[in-house]
Amino acid sequence: MKLNISKTFVNYGIKRKIFEDFPIEFEESKITSIVAPFKTGKSSLLKILAGIEQNDEKLEPIQNSFLITSEPMSFPWMNLKQTLLFANKNLDKNKIIEIAKIVGLEGYENHYPHNKSLGYRFRIALATAIAKNSKLILIDESFQNMEQITKYELYQLLIDLNKKNNIGFIVGTSNLHEAILLSDEIILLKNIPHKTYNKFIVNHSSQKIEERIKSEAFISTNQKLINVINQEDLNQNLNFIL
Repeated sequence: MKLNISKTFVNYGIKRKIFEDFPIEFEESKITSIVAPFKTGKSSLLKILAGIEQNDEKLEPIQNSFLITSEPMSFPWMNLKQTLLFANKNLDKNKIIEIAKIVGLEGYENHYPHNKSLGYRFRIALATAIAKNSKLILIDESFQNMEQITKYELYQLLIDLNKKNNIGFIVGTSNLHEAILLSDEIILLKNIPHKTYNKFIVNHSSQKIEERIKSEAFISTNQKLINVINQEDLNQNLNFIL
């Protein structure tokens, strides 16, 4: 998919252009990471793609897409079953059980998310996206406050959903290692206003996170990213999590 993004914010009469004729291209069936630090336009880009925020010029939102924010949304007064029926009233009991199993919440259909972990709420958000028949799920820094073991479990879940259920993902992140572990391709944003980007293809030989961490693809892609960040002086203006 190819899109052209332009976005200008106005604050107290002062205009600030974040994206200027930004030509983004990605494959909807793959896992793509958009890498940039906090407060540099990742969230706005994802919201524009999802149709939640307006592009400066008219842009049709991506069909069958779903955005998971940095604080995954859940309704504390609704259990998982009720949440899925709210997303899609046509689900039957078997489909609800199937979706719960897919996201690792089998047996939790009647549990409420109140005071549950971010990982639990993220799984609910994923289940909601699946209930709505979403084919592309956009994720906005949702893993940043999770424990490492929870992150890795969810990374594996995304990879499995992509390969087994043909669901594509666009992951906004400032964490280079997260992007490499998850992605088939990485889009590295440059300085504001964003006009161009660097793209990296990650040739993973395994679908298992524990094997990807030690792989040549991980090591070589990490070095390529760091080299570009240093060569283009991105590190002086932007703070990436390495």
